[in-house]
Amino acid sequence: MLKFIQKIPLTSIFAINRGCYPPSLYGPQGWISLCGNIQHRKSIHIQVSPSPCLADQCPTICVKTAKPDSEYTIKGCIKQSNNTLMSYGHFRSSSTGEIDPSQQPSNGGTYTGVDGAGLLWSLQFPVKEMTVLRVKGLDVLKPLHMDFTVHEGTLTAEELENSCAVAECQLERTFLSKDLECQEVSEGRLRGLIFKPPGKGPFPGVIDMYGTAGGLKSTRAALLASCGFVTYSLPFFAYQDLVKLLMEVELEYFQVSNFCLYFYKILLTSLFLIYVLRSYPHVSLPG
Repeated sequence: MLKFIQKIPLTSIFAINRGCYPPSLYGPQGWISLCGNIQHRKSIHIQVSPSPCLADQCPTICVKTAKPDSEYTIKGCIKQSNNTLMSYGHFRSSSTGEIDPSQQPSNGGTYTGVDGAGLLWSLQFPVKEMTVLRVKGLDVLKPLHMDFTVHEGTLTAEELENSCAVAECQLERTFLSKDLECQEVSEGRLRGLIFKPPGKGPFPGVIDMYGTAGGLKSTRAALLASCGFVTYSLPFFAYQDLVKLLMEVELEYFQVSNFCLYFYKILLTSLFLIYVLRSYPHVSLPG
């Protein structure tokens, strides 16, 4: 028995005799190696760039080294506090194994057609959370992370919950550009945040208010400041020590707010007001 073993080549020590596997798996010696016939598949990659980027910019999403001419589902997901938003699209890879949503159509999911920003604007809450109007607990001073995953096949939202991803990456979206100044307002009755671009100015000014949801919503004000505006995100109820109910708000509060930017000695070329009325934004010039 010892003499027989010595005649076996070293490369065939971990070998199984013929008859256990299909003929196509056997080598010329009639043996099949447990470790020599494993075929390695190229890893699928997904890249989103640039990251970080401002929340109102459209990054480039690209999947590479996928199986050519195959069906895939790309999923986008944001988890913030207790809220979850999800988007997904069904794509067919090219003959070179690439997927580019800005060049190739989504054939199903939360949006259809060719749209490089489709996975961003089509984010949805789960059906059980459809009463939620926006992501709660969003802090514009911190980046928002969005996860992208690639799944084989055309999957539904329910199937994606239990599906294993073959590739993944993360996008960091910010609301503040570099060197943007943020100052908390706590003067007299006024509260809120002021965002100011770098430099001495003068700047166009914007007072930004949301509707009947209450609290402080400063995402729009931060993004406008990143475009060169001085913005004042103005809460008027249900924030810090302000009144708790909309019906308790006094109109004099808004009249005083016009002077807030001047109080902080910010030079302005003009001053506009943005507010939400019945879920539609309006712009006016305080007079």
